[in-house]
Amino acid sequence: MTPTGATNQMLVRRSALLRKLREFFYDRQFIEVETPLLTSEVIPELHIQPPTCGSKFLQASPELYMKRLVAHGMPAIFQVTRSFRDDEAGKHHNPEFTIAEWYRTGDDMQAGIRLLGELCQSMLETQPTKQTSYADAFQQHVGLCPHTASVKALSARARELDIPSAKNFCSDNRDQWLNLLLSFR
Repeated sequence: MTPTGATNQMLVRRSALLRKLREFFYDRQFIEVETPLLTSEVIPELHIQPPTCGSKFLQASPELYMKRLVAHGMPAIFQVTRSFRDDEAGKHHNPEFTIAEWYRTGDDMQAGIRLLGELCQSMLETQPTKQTSYADAFQQHVGLCPHTASVKALSARARELDIPSAKNFCSDNRDQWLNLLLSFR
C-alpha cells in the first residue's frame, strides 16, 4: 500500500512533534531511556488490562521500570515508547499507542504542574497555561460540582450536552460518569 499525500503530511508532522518532544526534555537535562515492552510482570490496575504474549505481558505503560531507574539514582528521565492495552479499540482508542512518560526527582506537585504547562505550551505553541482546580474546571465546562453531583444529575447533564456515548452508557458508578463528562468537555 502506498501512502497518500495526506498520510505523508501526517507522518512528517508526527515526526516533527516527536523531535520537538525530545528536544523539550533534552533542553531540561532529562535522559532518554528505554524500558522493556514484553515482561513477566506488570503494575496491576483496576481498569487497564495489558495484552499477553504467551506467559508474558505487553506493557500498558513504562511506569514500573522507569520508577525502578529513578529508585536506582537516575534524577530525570523520559521515554517515548509504545504501550498496549486490551479491550481499548474504538474511535478514540487503539490497543497499541505511543506514550510519553517522564520522572524527575525532587519535584513537588507544583513543579510537576509547571513542567506539564511548559510542555503543553511548547508542543501546542499556545499561551502559558492557566492553573485551575478540578472542581472549578468541571463547574465551568460542565456546569456541575464534581464533588457533590449525584449520578442522576451527572447522567442527565451528559445527555443534555448531547455526549454521544451517554445515551447507551448504563452505569451507577459516579466516577465513570465524571470521567465521561470530563473526557468530552
